[in-house]
Amino acid sequence: MTSERRPRPLRHVKGEIRVLAIKATETTPTWALGVVYRGRYWLDGVMKTQLSPKGLDATGDLVEMIRGSPHYDQIRVIILDDVTLGGRKFVDIRRLYEETLKPVILLMEETPPEKVLESLGEGVRLRLEGWEGRMWLAGVSSRVAERVVRKAGRDEGVPEALRVAELLSSAFLHILQGRRNIP
Repeated sequence: MTSERRPRPLRHVKGEIRVLAIKATETTPTWALGVVYRGRYWLDGVMKTQLSPKGLDATGDLVEMIRGSPHYDQIRVIILDDVTLGGRKFVDIRRLYEETLKPVILLMEETPPEKVLESLGEGVRLRLEGWEGRMWLAGVSSRVAERVVRKAGRDEGVPEALRVAELLSSAFLHILQGRRNIP
């Protein structure tokens, strides 16, 4: 662990909790984009990193991006919507928690492959307005994680930070590909 500090347990979930959502481009090289959002209300910041082409683990690159961000101290929880970034780089959510000292919530509609399930476990069923899936957690209880997801989403949907991260990831991909019209 890079810090002697222990994380504050996440117990109270305020409406403006700062959430970091991470998405990645499905390109070579693969870029990870992070969006810091205050609950469901305001975009506070954006961060990016190019994932190393070596190996299949993206965790170290994400740790470096997060800990090097000026938003690091304000981030209370990290949310991912896939255990792989760019379709090929695995994220170890337990290690991400341990090395950033920030709780991690992984939300997935689809059941991950059998091999991934072995390391993640079964997860916790979660139903939101227009979304149903499972969540896997590191450093946070399922009760608190569900409150975070609900407070960070509009009309009980997925967290706004994830929605905006998806939009920015798509726009970034178009920029990388030299397209003029960004959806």
